[in-house]
Amino acid sequence: MRYSKQRETIYDVVCSTKCHPDAEWVYNEVRKIIPDVSLGTVYRNLNSLVDARRLDSLETALKEVHFDGDMSVHAHFVCDKCSKIYDMAIKADAEKPEGFKVSHEKHIYYGICKDCVSDNIK
Repeated sequence: MRYSKQRETIYDVVCSTKCHPDAEWVYNEVRKIIPDVSLGTVYRNLNSLVDARRLDSLETALKEVHFDGDMSVHAHFVCDKCSKIYDMAIKADAEKPEGFKVSHEKHIYYGICKDCVSDNIK
């Protein structure tokens, strides 16, 4: 991947937050640094960074794509009700498929988060 000031700024913006932003949030933050950046440039670079495995992407129940700069091994929980995304620890000793060469993995759980569950109980 060739160096690009725009791509590195986009990467830095995603890595600077724990909120699992969508492309529009990233675009608004990058515009504070590079005012003339286009939304298309942000989308293209986010996708390139995901393809290069420098960023991770995940989808909510509403089919919204969000991004994560934390490339350490961890899982995500996506709430089907409020669409919040939570980082979750996973067991490091999880079995890998025998006879396969795993290049990367993604663990995403979908359901109702504890906040939405408790709201239904009240």
